[in-house]
Amino acid sequence: MTATMRPTTCRGGARNFRNGANAVLQPMAIGWVPRGKAARGLVLSHGRLNWPVMQDRPILLIGRAADNDIRLTDQSCSRYHAYVQMRGGRYFLVDQSLNGTTVRHARGTLFVVGGEIELPSTGVILCGELVGLGVTGDTIVFDRGNSMQGFA
Repeated sequence: MTATMRPTTCRGGARNFRNGANAVLQPMAIGWVPRGKAARGLVLSHGRLNWPVMQDRPILLIGRAADNDIRLTDQSCSRYHAYVQMRGGRYFLVDQSLNGTTVRHARGTLFVVGGEIELPSTGVILCGELVGLGVTGDTIVFDRGNSMQGFA
């Protein structure tokens, strides 16, 4: 079974695929990875699905709007909340919201509003500012390891 995914269009009409063509994806036990490619680099996970950030797909959109790659339901998330971008082999979270985005990782917690931060190796992305120790709402787990390798 295969599925065809439309190229993601960022605001302003830029396409994430260089040639503008559709990518053929194959289902995995845990999520989606482009056919013939192991997920190397950064992988974002939400629910039971995974999205790799790779050279042929360097941007993943996050928010409540239907045209985002990772669609969230939490009301603290904006329609176009943030995106994760690969540049020069490094991964950045760019916040586009009014509420900001929290990134929790092994060394601490980062909070960004209307700016960008480089993502560490592993952690969790949350919409809005983290208050207290409890985690509520939608969470996105990210991992820069090759834990998805071998599934494609």
